[in-house]
Amino acid sequence: MKEKLLIGASSRFHTAYPGGSYSPIEMIEHFHKVGFRAIDFDIATVPEMGENWKKTLGEAVELAAKYGIRMDYGHLPFKPVKKPDGSNDKELFNKRMMLSIEAAGFAGIKNAVIHPAKNKPGEDGFKKNIECLTPYAEQAQKFGVRLTIENMRSAKEAEGYHRYSSVADEVIELADYFGADICWDFGHSNTTGLYKQSEELKKIGKRLAVLHVNDNHGGEDEHLPPFLGTIDWLDAVEGLRAAGYTGVFNYECKMMRLPKDAATREGIAAYMIGVGNYLTDLIAKE
Repeated sequence: MKEKLLIGASSRFHTAYPGGSYSPIEMIEHFHKVGFRAIDFDIATVPEMGENWKKTLGEAVELAAKYGIRMDYGHLPFKPVKKPDGSNDKELFNKRMMLSIEAAGFAGIKNAVIHPAKNKPGEDGFKKNIECLTPYAEQAQKFGVRLTIENMRSAKEAEGYHRYSSVADEVIELADYFGADICWDFGHSNTTGLYKQSEELKKIGKRLAVLHVNDNHGGEDEHLPPFLGTIDWLDAVEGLRAAGYTGVFNYECKMMRLPKDAATREGIAAYMIGVGNYLTDLIAKE
């Protein structure tokens, strides 16, 4: 049997609950208690840490290292910043992106996951993404971070735009242009209608650096734990084996609606770790 993948999760698994939030230190303590061995840190939160972000982030890095929890991955900002009039504040969003990439380098995060830009129907999605992502690729290179391009769900026709990179060939085209890595989000692929995800993963191969493991029912991007939606996880295992993936089995599940109650949160984590052990055992088979 090959070496098993570590099981980790996005820090967003334990950052918020109805009416409140947890600090990065509380999040890491929870990860250690429930048994996650790696953190996909939400570096999009760094701009909210204020002027002392290096102190706050540095303390989190030290605690993770103390517990032997890897913090190799991080997610860059993707939600638009709104002006008082409701329009998008592109300048402020750009500042937050640049700071988050710098923070990734400071924290020793190797892979910074980025969402490709949206494009309108008929617009050249590849060209638009070259224009949008080039400044961030340059910033990532400056701070020793690997820009990691995520596959996105295809947009609904009523939303009035196409999401370039909803299929492997498009993600590969972008990643190869920038010399970047790829993050594969199983939930995005399922909502796009790519039910045989193993075929997409085989194409990506060694470019695959980060996973977003989550499930849904093919409509909305629900971010459920595996086997609670319609994704064929045995097919996913086949794809990861074919791609030769050796990174973290990394969950990206939405748990913000869970109550603050510790037992409830620990129970969900136990389910995820149990499923993770089952799937990583299959991945590791010779």
